[in-house]
Amino acid sequence: MGFTPHYGLEEVDYGVTGWNAILTANMQKIDTAMHSNALLHIATTIIDAQETSTRQVLYTVPEGEIFIPIFVVVRSISASLAGLVDMDIGGNAANTDWLQQISLDDLTDTFSSCEIRQPAQVAGPPIVPEKKITYTAGKVFSIQINTGATGEASFTTDLFGYLFE
Repeated sequence: MGFTPHYGLEEVDYGVTGWNAILTANMQKIDTAMHSNALLHIATTIIDAQETSTRQVLYTVPEGEIFIPIFVVVRSISASLAGLVDMDIGGNAANTDWLQQISLDDLTDTFSSCEIRQPAQVAGPPIVPEKKITYTAGKVFSIQINTGATGEASFTTDLFGYLFE
């Protein structure tokens, strides 16, 4: 058996006994590469827009992994989010280390959606990339709503980022 020049995959010779094992090993290598070398959809969570007493978990970093959050999409709003003027997202005890004081107050119809992300750079020139926070195994990445919507409402979040070992 030889290796193909891309991704270190085994060449499959269908006349060789055990080809199924080779295919399985190759698929595991592809799966590993996809989950460590790509921007991924990490998690989907439904958030209660009036829940201010506790943080709402978006994702817990698995053992042996490091997570870099890139953005959160807010979609599938059940009712107006008017009044939701203070929401924090992060992985520290106060959920403030990624972004703070996010307002979703202007998402007032069920067709609204938005993307929440950290700034890409500090104002320039010169252009200075914004330092990104990484979260290690066991860290809980959450939303804390401090001032909730005035009416009963929920929304769905899709979390995107990088996972690597």
